[in-house]
Amino acid sequence: MQSIKWLQWGLCLFFCVQSVLVLAQKTLPAYSFEDLNGKMVQLDQLPYKKYLSIVLYDPGCDHCQHEAESIAKSFKKFKKTRFVWITINTPATMLEFRDKYFTPEMSKDMVFLYDKQMLILKKFDDFIETPTVLIYDKHKKLVAAPVKALAPDIYKYYK
Repeated sequence: MQSIKWLQWGLCLFFCVQSVLVLAQKTLPAYSFEDLNGKMVQLDQLPYKKYLSIVLYDPGCDHCQHEAESIAKSFKKFKKTRFVWITINTPATMLEFRDKYFTPEMSKDMVFLYDKQMLILKKFDDFIETPTVLIYDKHKKLVAAPVKALAPDIYKYYK
C-alpha cells in the first residue's frame, strides 16, 4: 500500500513539475480505455450534449483534487457537458476519487476511464501535467486545453 502512495506521489510530482504547453488532438480521437466495469469505451463514440471535457488526472494529486472540488461546486454550470476522467490508477482508486468528490447525480454525466497500459502519454502526446482538461465541442473539435484549470477557468471556454 505504501509503495502505491509513493508511485502516486511520484507521478503527480513528475507531471506537476513539468511546464509544457499542451498541444492536444485537434479532433476528438478514437482512443479506447476501460471503464470502471472493465468495458472498453471509445472516446469519439461517447454521447454528449454540447461539450465533452476530458480530464487527464491522478487521484492522488492535490491539483486534481482541487479541480474535482471546483467542478463539483460549480456543477450546475456544466449542464451541457459530459466529463470524462482518465487516469493510470486502478479502478478501485478511481471509485474512491469519484465517490469522494461527486454525488451519484453528478456521476451520471461523467465517465471514469482506466488506462491500465499507461498509454495516455503516447495517446495524448503533449500531455505532461495533471490535471489537464481537453474541451471538445459538439463537432468533436478542440476548444481549449487548460492545464491546472479550476471550474471558472474551464467554463470561460464555453460559448
